[in-house]
Amino acid sequence: MPLRALCPRGGPSVSIRHVATLAALTLIAFVLLAAVATPSPAATLELTTDAFSDGLLGPAPPAADGHGTGLRRGPVDFTELQGLQVSPEVLTYPSSFDLRTLGVLTPVKDQGDYGTCWAFAAYGSLESSLMPGELWDFSEDNMVYYHGFDWKWYEGGNPMMAAAYLLRWTGPFREDQDAYADGVHPEPSTLEVQKHVQRVVLFPPRASATANDDLKYALTTYGAVATSMFWMDGSLNPATGAYYYGGTSTANHGVTIVGWDDGYSRDNFLATNRPPGDGAFIVRNSWGSAWGDGVTGDWDGAGYFYVSYYDAEFGYATNAVFTQAQATTNYGRVYQYDPLGWVSSVGFSGNPTA
Repeated sequence: MPLRALCPRGGPSVSIRHVATLAALTLIAFVLLAAVATPSPAATLELTTDAFSDGLLGPAPPAADGHGTGLRRGPVDFTELQGLQVSPEVLTYPSSFDLRTLGVLTPVKDQGDYGTCWAFAAYGSLESSLMPGELWDFSEDNMVYYHGFDWKWYEGGNPMMAAAYLLRWTGPFREDQDAYADGVHPEPSTLEVQKHVQRVVLFPPRASATANDDLKYALTTYGAVATSMFWMDGSLNPATGAYYYGGTSTANHGVTIVGWDDGYSRDNFLATNRPPGDGAFIVRNSWGSAWGDGVTGDWDGAGYFYVSYYDAEFGYATNAVFTQAQATTNYGRVYQYDPLGWVSSVGFSGNPTA
């Protein structure tokens, strides 16, 4: 039986078991709480290179609907975490929630036809976490060009790559220090880093259409959440901005969750492609603010759209929050031996931990 602890100021009681679980998952997600890193627990998931060779070595995701996508599988399999709830069970959530109404989102950006959605999703989360106190426009160009992995800057990436870039303090930089896709890519060593990102929290993949408490907790606690989906032309209702994919393809696009609506009617989706129930996430794309305003559709979306809770791929790969971006005066150096982050795990036969 889990123990209960009273929150400060007479708040609701929470399960210590779940608090501990969240803390452990946060450690797995590259937490840096000090400049001098301490030894971390052995990884609990193992890398199976053969199973992911298509994601590691395959072609970059193709453009969709005339726009770029770009999400590629990372080297670590998080599916073993599916079904693990890390948010406190005692919390309840409103039937709808929208960060757009709270003034904690930066303007929608446009990735063009390049495979850089993952960087826009990561910075959509980080910029949101700093608001409303601080307004930033970070440089996606520098992240995608100096992520440190083998893929070219336009060939795609994933949140783990974004985490590695930020947690080793290669960036972030302001957009005006390295503008997007202008053909000029200043070396990070010639620029002044603007923040020291101390924490990236990875939340487990969704377990089902109604297992959304972790994402709701992340949205109400941290801000926007970088996530994954499969984009397929023809799955969007251009009249309402409602998207539903029910196939078996794996994620190819990174977007940012900004809210939810439990009562969003299934009737808003295409009549020939309706989900089995109501409810949808409110999602920010990186295809410009004109997307949804007469360019691709006419639902007055201004770059936002709805994705059904019953979507077969949304949130089932990676869910990440980029947070704790501190002043660069906090520490003078990062002491670590993994500049590319978590790329593999080592364990005994039949046991993924060492």
